[in-house]
Amino acid sequence: MTTGPLPGSGHWQVVPGDWRVHFNYQSGDALMIEKVEMLENGKPVATDQHLAPAGPGYDNNEFRLNISTVDPSAKYSLRAWVHSLDGKDSTGYVTVSPPKG
Repeated sequence: MTTGPLPGSGHWQVVPGDWRVHFNYQSGDALMIEKVEMLENGKPVATDQHLAPAGPGYDNNEFRLNISTVDPSAKYSLRAWVHSLDGKDSTGYVTVSPPKG
């Protein structure tokens, strides 16, 4: 399980709508993503749970998080359940796309 904050003020503002999280594999060992959550003050407010690999030949691993309401005073973060399919050396990045509006 990995947890990380969304970028600070001036980068993204959490707004209601359909957020997309995509795991972009670059090299090394493939990963299996099991679940992604959006947390509000450490508590889940949106979850997408399904098995999706990220690795050579795998690119269909988008997770969608629908946020219905936003508390402007809250702190938001993402949490993902990820494990390696073979080994411990994987390189890539995560793309988080806010709702189109």
